[in-house]
Amino acid sequence: MSSSTRKFLSGAGSILSVSETSPLYVDVPHQFRDAFSRLRVSEPLTLFDSKHLHDKLPLLYDEEITNNSTNATSVHSATDARVRMHVEAGDTIKRQSYSRMNYQPGKSQLAMFTLLLDANGGTTDVTRRVGLYDGTDGVYLLQIGTAVAFAIEKNGS
Repeated sequence: MSSSTRKFLSGAGSILSVSETSPLYVDVPHQFRDAFSRLRVSEPLTLFDSKHLHDKLPLLYDEEITNNSTNATSVHSATDARVRMHVEAGDTIKRQSYSRMNYQPGKSQLAMFTLLLDANGGTTDVTRRVGLYDGTDGVYLLQIGTAVAFAIEKNGS
């Protein structure tokens, strides 16, 4: 079996010889690979999009407030197109979409979020979670005080 050699010009200007016995290995940076280390060639498809332009979107989001301090608030601002939340010790505010973006086996899932966390981290009594999370299972960004981490939770732990 004969092995044909092909020559390519590299980005650095040198000539590369490639054949069956002398292959060219290409390292694909991680940001271009999916969760299975395959080359990502698809275009992102939006499954859920949410903009708070006019209100808190009560048809898309469930909101649950535990107002132990009587000062917990969740207020929409049309000027800033956002929902601003304020809690004190013992309070909780949970905003969760009614939609569920289920994982499909064999397909990697890419999630992009835009968020603003307090640069000072807030207080140690405040926990923030943003991500694919239903209160029991999920993958999310977690902030407690100034500490920020990614978390994976299954069955509440």
